[in-house]
Formats: sequence, structure tokens, C-alpha cells
Amino acid sequence: FPLRRIKKNLDEKELNKKGKFEVMNFGENAYGTEQEYYVMQESLKYSPDLVVLAFFNNDIMDNIRFNLFRIEDNELIANPKQDITYTLMARNFMSQHSQLYSLVYKVINYNEYIKNKIEYVGIINPPYKQQSYDINYSINKTILLLNNMSKTSKFMLVMLPSKDKDKEVNHRIINSFKGYVVDLADDLEVSDYYNIDPHWNKIGHQKIANKIYTELI
Repeated sequence: FPLRRIKKNLDEKELNKKGKFEVMNFGENAYGTEQEYYVMQESLKYSPDLVVLAFFNNDIMDNIRFNLFRIEDNELIANPKQDITYTLMARNFMSQHSQLYSLVYKVINYNEYIKNKIEYVGIINPPYKQQSYDINYSINKTILLLNNMSKTSKFMLVMLPSKDKDKEVNHRIINSFKGYVVDLADDLEVSDYYNIDPHWNKIGHQKIANKIYTELI
């Protein structure tokens, strides 16, 4: 899960006081459940005793935006892979290593005139052609992904609450997920988030790490 501070707080030395632990982090910034599905397949070659996946409700929108899978007869079907351009690889690198780039990219996306001009000259890609903007469809696809992932290894799903405490999507997923769930809805306060964005601050990361630690031991 893309929570490097949480991994840092999940100190192996502390965990090893209760047993033998090794923590491996496969998290990536801005990955939705679809990308995480593929990453998990890669992680299985290490034969993990437990896979911990953190879910945040913006993963639903990522699963609409990237559209790597579709549903047919209640089964997941992988869509054909798109070619990855060199400019896309460069942008992915910058988005993971530069907060300034991420800020500029968000500003551009909110300005239709600038965005259209930059898309025209090929600096950023035009939006993906999506089969539909159906939030319920994406929620159902996400549930199928999570349930499939839980079948391949011992699996812990950590549900991370949004800053506005909108619980509807999380409740739908919890009620349909067939594996083990850790719901943090009652563990985080508004003060555990940054004021200017929905991410957790240092205290919020520590609380999440403490909760996962408690579940692990």
C-alpha cells in the first residue's frame, strides 16, 4: 500500500519483539485497485504470510480512469493493455519524485484552456475513453478485484476513512468483501489530516500504523 510513512512506523524491531516479521512495501503513489491487483501478483513470488492492502475511496475513481478491467457475467476480464509512451514514463517518474510537478499537474487539470493546449502539442495525454462514468459499476468492479485478491494469499484489507467521513462507499465494500477487514472509520479525527488536502499528517500515519500493528500481533 502507498503509505511509506506507515511502513516506517511499522518498525520491524518492534514487531520482532512479538515474533519474526519482515515488512516489504510494494506501494506506489496514485495506484488504484486495478494496478494494485497486478502488483500483488508480482509480490506473491516472495510467498508472503500476509498481504496488507489499504483502500481509500478515491481508488474507485482510479478504477474508472484507468479502466484496466471490465465485468462480463460477473467475472473480471482484463482489457487490452495500452502502449506506454516515453513521455508517460517520464511523467510517472516526476509524479513520484516531485511534489512541485504534482502540484503543477493538478493546476493544469483544473484549467481547461491550458490543459487543451498542452494536450494538443502532446505534452500530456488526452483523457482515456471510458465505457461509462458509472460509479456503481466501478464499485462492483472494485469489490470483485478485492475478493479475487483475497483468494490468492492471507489478506488484510485496511479501510481508510476520508477526511469528510463519507462512509457510504466503504460500507458497501465492507459488506460485500469476503475477507478480513480493518475499518479505521472511528480511529481518525479531522486533526489527523492536513488542512489543505485529504492526506494524513504525521500523527494520522502513526495512528494507522499503530492500528495495523495491533492487528498483526
